[in-house]
Amino acid sequence: MPRPLPAQEPDGRPAGGARVLPTAHPSAVLRARDRKERYEGLVADLRTAAGVLEDAAGQ
Repeated sequence: MPRPLPAQEPDGRPAGGARVLPTAHPSAVLRARDRKERYEGLVADLRTAAGVLEDAAGQ
């Protein structure tokens, strides 16, 4: 069942300080014709997410 989106702050961010990083599902990488390019994009997204989490943990 779909869930409603949380309330948003005036600048459009989700309320409560939540952060979202949409990325491709790993199985989409496996099905893609341009796997190498998609894989590199997925890895870049995951590195970005890891960096944000590390920064948040250090605060």
